[in-house]
Amino acid sequence: MVAVLNSTIVALWKTFYGQYAGTEGNLKTAVVDVNFLEVPDPRAASPAIARRIVAAFDRLTQRPSGRLVEEELMDCHSPERAQIIASGPLMLCKELCQSDRRELDDAVFELLGVTDASQRDQLVVRLHLATAEHFRRIRVVEIQKMEQRSKSKNTRVTVVELASDVWDAVHYKDAEPLSRWVALWPEPRVDLKIPVEGTPRLVSNNSMFDRETVFFGTDKKASRVVCSSRPQAELVKRLAELGLRGESELPEQSERCESTLAELEAKLADARVEFETVASSRAIDEKIRAEIVNLLTQWFIHGKPAPGRSANESTESAGEASQN
Repeated sequence: MVAVLNSTIVALWKTFYGQYAGTEGNLKTAVVDVNFLEVPDPRAASPAIARRIVAAFDRLTQRPSGRLVEEELMDCHSPERAQIIASGPLMLCKELCQSDRRELDDAVFELLGVTDASQRDQLVVRLHLATAEHFRRIRVVEIQKMEQRSKSKNTRVTVVELASDVWDAVHYKDAEPLSRWVALWPEPRVDLKIPVEGTPRLVSNNSMFDRETVFFGTDKKASRVVCSSRPQAELVKRLAELGLRGESELPEQSERCESTLAELEAKLADARVEFETVASSRAIDEKIRAEIVNLLTQWFIHGKPAPGRSANESTESAGEASQN
């Protein structure tokens, strides 16, 4: 099943399901769309066909996967140049020229009942051309939209609009914000109040004193939170950095604090990878992409503000999250 799902025919079929994310031709695919997606049934494969499919997929997994867009268009950021490329002959990308991918697609067509080898070869050629043509059109529109946005006079509004567009295209938009996840940590828990002001800091882990204390500020009057263990102090510091301040119920046991912090960092890292990946298709400028990712991270932590609420209000409520 994994091999079949990675075939080109399923990659192309997937584009006929889901909803458009923004105006650039990219799709967001919900669970209901996946349930409708047509997939060749691997249970119908004979032992020989099954071996072909698995062998081709094993070869494919030994190398990095490539894009389905021709390389010249991926390196292009000018709408005029993109139109020139798109008006020329269709060039298959490197991924569609790989022998392992062609072998996998050939085997999937045999699974579908095409027994004649020459007919399968023709179908693979037509499939790859149709796939290349489809993603060429999407890429041309992407380049045009990026150019339009780069000329916008109001950068702040553009960043918010771009971030909203990216948010609609990632699956995290349907997930509970981290602030809600934090509130549902399992017991036993202890009540702590994280100061709303001041930069959190810890003394060195080798220090003889105050290793379990989080200081907020640098002067002698700095607020402090005395924790039951160093791991709990590290968790308090990280929550404060993310803007999750005020009354909090934190895990009481040291081991639980360590695992919770690790899980928190993993959630943030996974989300940022997806944010950065999708943002790279919306903005050319590296600074704007970074602003988009920071804003998406705030929404991931605190929840996306309701329509009509300004970006400044969202930023203020997020505290220092954009710096982390």
